[in-house]
Amino acid sequence: MDKRQLRDMMPVNKLDVDAAKRLTGLKYAETKTIAFEMLQLVRLPDSPVATVFVDYFIRNADLATAEVSRALSSSRPTHLKYVISRDILPQWPRSAIEAIAGPLVVLVTATESPETALMAIQLLASHDLGDREWLRRRLDFIEDRMARNMNEARAIKAKHF
Repeated sequence: MDKRQLRDMMPVNKLDVDAAKRLTGLKYAETKTIAFEMLQLVRLPDSPVATVFVDYFIRNADLATAEVSRALSSSRPTHLKYVISRDILPQWPRSAIEAIAGPLVVLVTATESPETALMAIQLLASHDLGDREWLRRRLDFIEDRMARNMNEARAIKAKHF
């Protein structure tokens, strides 16, 4: 199938599970031309389509590293990076995580998304990838920052609510 035919098979909305299942019934090599587009849909909240695609990217971990690396390397901070780090990557084998270690290291320093940075630290540490001392220092930094933010939130709440 060509790319246009595969795009025609894409779900029309976040509830179009039948279309998602038809696509994920194909071999990864057959969907590779639209795999990045499929990956974009895992970020949809309360979406059965997202669930089907998450499972597909988990099953095809070693084949999907290029698309996941591209998504994690995007210059735009997105919820997609967090969802990938939270829902897909924890299920991947070490070989696949090792293939995307570069983008994960960059996410560790992503100050705009401490939740995603925490997930990246956890993935790297659990697979014994990266400098553990550096990862610990980044974890300490995030912990301190989140504690300051929590104190500030409590002060605002006490003063205004």
